[in-house]
Amino acid sequence: MQSDGSHGPTGCSDWLLLNTPERHWTGEVQSVVLRGEEGPKKKKKKKKKKKKKKKKKKKKKKKKKKKKKKKKKKKKKKKKRRRRRRRRRRRRIFMGLSHSSRAPQVILMGLDSAGKSTLLARLLTGQVMDTSPTIGFNVGTLDLDKKTSLTIWDVGGQKSMRANWRFYLEDCRALIFVVDSSDPARLPEAQKVLKKVLSEEILRDVPLMVLANKKDRPNSMTIREVSRQLDLAQYGDRLWEIQACSAVQGLGLQQAFLSVHKLIKKT
Repeated sequence: MQSDGSHGPTGCSDWLLLNTPERHWTGEVQSVVLRGEEGPKKKKKKKKKKKKKKKKKKKKKKKKKKKKKKKKKKKKKKKKRRRRRRRRRRRRIFMGLSHSSRAPQVILMGLDSAGKSTLLARLLTGQVMDTSPTIGFNVGTLDLDKKTSLTIWDVGGQKSMRANWRFYLEDCRALIFVVDSSDPARLPEAQKVLKKVLSEEILRDVPLMVLANKKDRPNSMTIREVSRQLDLAQYGDRLWEIQACSAVQGLGLQQAFLSVHKLIKKT
């Protein structure tokens, strides 16, 4: 012990403890072992963190895409609504409607020469007037009493005009289909036209009034015959009535339009 201590520097006991082979070796071994255990774990953690970051980025991208799609859909819906509003405004301007008018709108339709214009003129003026085939439309307000009134639209029934009928159906509360009861040869054509008009989605719950006009003529058909020819029984899911009238003599007109007002109230 003395010979070993003589070769060492001052404070040999401290030097011997630090320079002990076992102590030094075990420290190195421990450090190596620790490095070997910690290294792969750190790499795995890093990989997991990277994966998490990638997943988060993907989620963020998906969310952004969804938000963009939603915004696009909202914009499209807004554009469609604006277009619809513009179209409605144009139609109202075209048809001469004011926003303040509260009278229910009733549309007179039927084949040409059925007597629609004569019927409207008789209602509004109380007189028989000479009329020509309607190119476009006629409009007037009928006062049934002090509180109730109807805005009546008479639309031309020629073949060239029938394609434009759908533009007049907006805000329609009741449809009045006028038929010439003295002309049975044209009733099949009238039946097809009526069926086509009522197939419009906008007229799903709108009540129907069929007026068998020209009842004053001797060869006119009965209401039952007209209803069979028009096949009105197929419209069981719709409120409908049929009445006879004479636009020239003014028979049954006031009663028919009072019935129309009642039908509107029911819907």
